[in-house]
Amino acid sequence: VPGLENADVRPLALAEASESSLKFRSVACGHFHSFALTAEGEVFAWGANGENQLGLHGDLGNDIFVSAPSKALGGLQKDLKDSGDVIAACAAGRSHSVFVSCPNGRCFVSGRLPVAEPGRRDDDVAAQELREIHLADGSSRQPQGKILSCAAGESQTFFLSSEGEVWSWL
Repeated sequence: VPGLENADVRPLALAEASESSLKFRSVACGHFHSFALTAEGEVFAWGANGENQLGLHGDLGNDIFVSAPSKALGGLQKDLKDSGDVIAACAAGRSHSVFVSCPNGRCFVSGRLPVAEPGRRDDDVAAQELREIHLADGSSRQPQGKILSCAAGESQTFFLSSEGEVWSWL
């Protein structure tokens, strides 16, 4: 293909994954951060983390940039597994990331959203931590069915329900 002769195309080596038989289901790319999601619902993250958009815990959670893919979502992964849920979808925006669990359709966000979340001040540092969000519009109407997937852009986030509804967080 013209123009792609110099592209750096190669398989991505995930150190932790190479020692096991992990199979990856999807990938997501944000402004300067990325995710790889395994078939078992494990999330690997790398790239910019200045707003904690990678959802990392421990020493890596404080790093501004994470150069190698690392397991993300810490204790949430175990809590989900204990309740019969796994991460089924992830998406990455400019400074935030979103995750959806299956089969319960729970929604999680990490990093700084483009607008203040309901009940939080715009300068609230805690807004960067990995947290569960509950979708509801101004009249407290919630999505019909379960949330199945998510998408994120620079300043928008979308969720798709099992009833075909698209919910936005702009």
